[in-house]
Amino acid sequence: GSLRAAVRFSTRAIGLATAAQTADADIARLRIVRAAAEIEQRSYDAATADIEAITALADRLEDPVIEAEAHRLNGMLANVAGRMDEARTELGVAVDLLRQCERPDLLARALRIRGFIEMFGGSLVDAEWFFGEADALYRELGDERGMAYIDQHRAWIAFLSNDLPTARQRLSHAAETLGGLGDRNGVGWAFGLMAFIEFFEGHFDEAERLARVVAREADERGDDWAVGMMDTLLADLSLWR
Repeated sequence: GSLRAAVRFSTRAIGLATAAQTADADIARLRIVRAAAEIEQRSYDAATADIEAITALADRLEDPVIEAEAHRLNGMLANVAGRMDEARTELGVAVDLLRQCERPDLLARALRIRGFIEMFGGSLVDAEWFFGEADALYRELGDERGMAYIDQHRAWIAFLSNDLPTARQRLSHAAETLGGLGDRNGVGWAFGLMAFIEFFEGHFDEAERLARVVAREADERGDDWAVGMMDTLLADLSLWR
C-alpha cells in the first residue's frame, strides 16, 4: 500500500533489469507492480504507458497470464477514471483468460476486483457473487490476506445495505487480520470505512479521531484518494456539528 515506494523501487528495478538485459517476463512483472501503484495514485498517463508496454510484452511472449494482467490493469484504470462499462469488460476478459491458466491466486484477485467494481457501479448481488468465488479460491490457497480483503469488501456491502452492525463486525475482523499481517493499506481501508460507520451512528468524536489517523497514514503512503475521502468525512462532521 506504500504507493510512492512501490513506484520508486519498481522504477529502479526496471532500469537495472533493462540494463542487464533481464528476461522480458521479469520486466513485465515489474511493470505490473508499477502500473498498479500508478493507477492508485491516479497517474493516468504513466499507468497507460506501462499497460501498453505490458501488452506488447505479452504479445511478444505469447503469455496469457501477462495478457490477463494487462486487462486487469486496464479495468482498474477504467474504473478509477469512471468508465464503468469498460472496466467491466476488461476485468471480464482478465477473468476468462485466468480461468484457463493455473494461477488461482491471480484469478481470485481479478474476481475480487471485478466484484469491487460491481459493488460501486452496479449490483450488490452481483458483487457478492464475485466475492464468493474469490473467497472460495482464497480459502483453498490458505490466503489469509485475500480472505481479509473479502471481509472488508463484504463490510462495504453491509454498509451500503444499511446493516451497520454487520459492517462493523466484518471490518473489525478484517482490520485485526490485516494488522497482524502488516498490511497498513488494508488496515487503513478498514478503519476509513469504520470512521464512516461511527459518523452514521452519531459517534462524532470517534469518527473524527479515526478519520485523522487514516488520513495521516494515507498521506504517508501516497494514497491521495483515501486522504480525500477522509477530508470529505471531516467536512461532513463539521457540517452536522
